[in-house]
Amino acid sequence: MRTSTTFAALVTLAAALGVSTTTSASEAVDEEVVSSATFDTTGDELQCLTLRTIRDVQYPSDDKLVFEMRGGARYLNELSGVCNGLRKERRFDANGANVGRLCKGQVITVTDQLGIVRGSCGLGDFQELVTSR
Repeated sequence: MRTSTTFAALVTLAAALGVSTTTSASEAVDEEVVSSATFDTTGDELQCLTLRTIRDVQYPSDDKLVFEMRGGARYLNELSGVCNGLRKERRFDANGANVGRLCKGQVITVTDQLGIVRGSCGLGDFQELVTSR
């Protein structure tokens, strides 16, 4: 059975779990820091992230996502292609049977505020990041 879980629909769950789902001025600054800061991958990769452990998502480009986890760990996901509008719209639908998780190979779809599909792509490995020195 194929299920579709929209990231926007997870706002209720995220709010119940204390996950940040709105963008404030400080989060916008954080995104600029993430997109301009220099990070290195540690070589450690995960196949999936559990939604309840995600604190925030940054959108540095249309082909990359950075997930900040509770506890401060960050994971880079280099998507399988360009998801048109991802950085601008700052939201995506996660399709697949991975209830409560985001996993490698899972297709995400970007929609605008009117629900019009802007682009789709697949998630890659979740690569652990550390700040370069």
